[in-house]
Amino acid sequence: MRRLCVLAAGAVVLAGVATAEAHFSVLMPEKVSVAPRGSVAVDYWVGHPYEHILANAAKPAELFAVAPGGDRQDLLAGVEQVGMKGQDDKTFTAWRAKLKADQRGDYTLVAVSQPTVEDGRAHRAIVKAVVHARVQGDWDRNVGLPAEFVPLTRPYGLRPGMAFQVRLLKNGQPLAGATVEFERYNPQPVAESDLPAEEYITYAVKTGPDGIATMSFPQVGWWGITSEVDAGAIEIDGKQAPLSYHPTYWLLVDEPRRAE
Repeated sequence: MRRLCVLAAGAVVLAGVATAEAHFSVLMPEKVSVAPRGSVAVDYWVGHPYEHILANAAKPAELFAVAPGGDRQDLLAGVEQVGMKGQDDKTFTAWRAKLKADQRGDYTLVAVSQPTVEDGRAHRAIVKAVVHARVQGDWDRNVGLPAEFVPLTRPYGLRPGMAFQVRLLKNGQPLAGATVEFERYNPQPVAESDLPAEEYITYAVKTGPDGIATMSFPQVGWWGITSEVDAGAIEIDGKQAPLSYHPTYWLLVDEPRRAE
């Protein structure tokens, strides 16, 4: 049974899901490598990645990119609501922004969800991904978020079976003993009758004393890495609620291809 519930703000109703309990906030560029001075669309949505069961995503509270030089590019101002096809041929709310890669180097994408309360507990997703613009560097950027994954392995140019390491930080400090889950995204819905056992959908590892989690990805495709971090309390609608952050990281595992 999946125990991490990665919530984005909004009505998250995943009807008809008998085997899946966790869902992810997703931040997915249309491609991970872009030519300098090029642009790339970036989508933000919510759902069960493996089963491709979606929910309506609220507009994120923050959406930005950190450029190779460290400057922030606000993506929220230009974000557009779009429809994304999900289960039962239904269309769900997603959000699309455009990143302009004006510099050579690696851009770190960040989305922070609105807080959502479920069963008396507040949740906020903090999602990262990287877009590479020809020159390698800064792919291991610590953005200074209250909870985040920092890759120790370059998060692009990955092939199936390669070892991958991330460090989980809470307020800038390594978080030991945390459960880290990772799951592959299927671009089309998977029938319940075709689903494997739960342990072959969502994989899990623990962070070590230095906050590092090590994993490998057996198939090509987009993979999401997530955890849950206790963050004290937050006031919502005049009431105090315990708060969990859900740091999440998205990356693409693929086969060699020509550079942009």
